[in-house]
Amino acid sequence: MQAVLFICHGSRRKVSCAEAIAFMKECQNEFSQIPIVEYGFLELATPTIEDGFESCIKQGATKIAVVPFLLLAAGHVMYDIPQELVRLQSQYPSIKLSYGNPIGVTNKMSQLVLDQVNGTNVNLNEAHIIIVGRGSRMLEVQRQLEEIIAPVRRVYHSLSISYLTGCKPSFVDSLNDALHAGYSTIIVVPYLIFSGVLTEKIDQTVHSLNIQNKQVIITAPLSTHPNMKLALFDRVKEAV
Repeated sequence: MQAVLFICHGSRRKVSCAEAIAFMKECQNEFSQIPIVEYGFLELATPTIEDGFESCIKQGATKIAVVPFLLLAAGHVMYDIPQELVRLQSQYPSIKLSYGNPIGVTNKMSQLVLDQVNGTNVNLNEAHIIIVGRGSRMLEVQRQLEEIIAPVRRVYHSLSISYLTGCKPSFVDSLNDALHAGYSTIIVVPYLIFSGVLTEKIDQTVHSLNIQNKQVIITAPLSTHPNMKLALFDRVKEAV
């Protein structure tokens, strides 16, 4: 029997984990063609990956497709999750295991970002757009985000990509540059699935600076857009 196991990152904030769980339960309800759909958190929350894996088996799964519900192929996707799956596979050698891809580079995510910008309903000719990624020291992660944003940049030339950690330019530097560049409006698009510690950091950074007569708009997390779910479903189809 086929099962799908989604792996989310996890958060210290209970509200953020509850948001992720609600999203996963919506996905469970929409996968009527797959008998078993479970989820687990990589860290900081329960159920764990092992909990989700064992729940699939208890429900009769003989095949488990593990799909990382993560945006880009960084260290968690390449190292941490595979190491845990090797351990679980050794405990349950009879289970046929497949490992899917994170959301990654897809036109659905490029369109999602475009929609986030267009949904602000401001004069975009006088606006600067800042895309804010989590950040990573892995150049491949930065390349992936650049590729996702490329179609957006072709529509809106006044756009920059910044990061919260791990690489440059930092969000605070990009925001300061935009504030001093004469734009009347700055649109901040967090490239983050759910609200949490990182979205709070974005809010705190904006409120800590001297905005004066500028308008700074922060768009909602990506999970609020239907393309987030559609992009995830594409990865499930690849994995099963």
